[in-house]
Amino acid sequence: GGFAPYKSERDYREKYEHALFERLYFTPGSPLIFVSAVSGYEVDRMLNAAVKLNRQQDIKLPTAKLNSVLGYLTERTPPPAVGGRRFRIYYATQTGTRPFRIKLFCNREEKLTEQYRRYLEAGLVKEFDLAGCPVYFDLVGKEKHEPGTPYTGKAARAEAHTPKWKASETPEADSIMKHSKTEYRGGDAIKLSTRAIELVLPTAVGPRVSSLRSLTGRAGNLFLEFPADEQRYHGFYLRGGHRLWHAPEDIVRTYQPDDEPLEVKRLPNGVALRQPVERLTGLQKGIRVEVLGERTVKVTHTLTNRGLWPVECAAWALTMLRPGGYGVLPLLPKGDHARGDLLPTYALVPWTFTDLSLPVWQLRRDFIGIEVARAKQAQKLGITNYPGWSAYWVKGTTLVKFSPVMAGASYPDLGSCFEVFTNGAMIELETLGPLVKLAPGRTSTHVEFWGVLDGLPKPDTDAAFAKSLAPAVKAWQAKLK
Repeated sequence: GGFAPYKSERDYREKYEHALFERLYFTPGSPLIFVSAVSGYEVDRMLNAAVKLNRQQDIKLPTAKLNSVLGYLTERTPPPAVGGRRFRIYYATQTGTRPFRIKLFCNREEKLTEQYRRYLEAGLVKEFDLAGCPVYFDLVGKEKHEPGTPYTGKAARAEAHTPKWKASETPEADSIMKHSKTEYRGGDAIKLSTRAIELVLPTAVGPRVSSLRSLTGRAGNLFLEFPADEQRYHGFYLRGGHRLWHAPEDIVRTYQPDDEPLEVKRLPNGVALRQPVERLTGLQKGIRVEVLGERTVKVTHTLTNRGLWPVECAAWALTMLRPGGYGVLPLLPKGDHARGDLLPTYALVPWTFTDLSLPVWQLRRDFIGIEVARAKQAQKLGITNYPGWSAYWVKGTTLVKFSPVMAGASYPDLGSCFEVFTNGAMIELETLGPLVKLAPGRTSTHVEFWGVLDGLPKPDTDAAFAKSLAPAVKAWQAKLK
């Protein structure tokens, strides 16, 4: 037949594609379209692909998400050891387009093998939908700096990106932030404050963030505070505030007490807290809180396996917020069926006790609203994909939580990367990291960014969301780049 010595047209195409991409390895995922100039077969598709590729060449990669993606890629498949040491990325930033250029601040350039370079490139192409767009890495190793000379600017932030317990270098944040001592329930605590916000982190228990206030708003502590005489829940003091758990939820593993004093390391722009190893799980939790600006905080959560066998788990960051406000879960942008948007982009995950007909849930075009005061019973909802941020408004102050979603990663709870829980007495905004098999000695990292905004209207209408909240969040996110 016309495809000898191939079994069929499909067999021919598959073998041709394989041979082609072996040679064109530097453009992973490029669209391959078989066309005919004689019949016009697939010419329109080819032109549409060309238009899309041209548009993709100018994409700006958000720095926060770029670093999160690279962190996930290196955690999922660690670099090979070269000369007894592994390649390590401290920080990454985009420096150019056409082609994409990524500057990597790293330990030593020669530790990056060509095979691992291709792995990182393929991961970025998949995550940012850059099929057909070459990605080049420019490496800046420590050896290029004079010994004893501190990093500045982006290179300084590169040092802070490592999951090791090192002090970060952020002079700007350090100049606007104050460290001071305070107390929490009779135990020691640390207060971090700028002119606009104040955080309190206990050091006698945790790791936790017990309080977050806007100093220019009237809401007081945005976080829920349990009374000092609260009863244990499955052996665990909820306490309120922000905490780190590990998912999937288990009545024994998840509810391990966090009642012991912490290891504390002061950072120039924050503090790092680490608890003793949990006796029953072998896991060790850590939280690093860094002030990035007057109203912006970076919270890095770590789970380290100190046990003798692998543990499958996901970092689970839960923020308990006071009642009386309004929660917002934004949805992905709408598509157009007529233009070929034929596949789903996310799924909602209800719990057995979830009732979406209750007035606590407000299903809008571009977001799901949660009217906390209208919750008369426990309600919970997960989502498998969303823009990466959520918000809670109370008395004119809005807390925004942002944690980029890792495309292609496996998440717990039927794929939920974000979950919201309320019972009327409080609301929890919960982000989750990918589900990983954590080997002994390995650490899983999950990062959130918090923004505190004042003066926005209650975002319980389509207009308030579209004209006030969404633009304010977009402007805040732009400052993270």
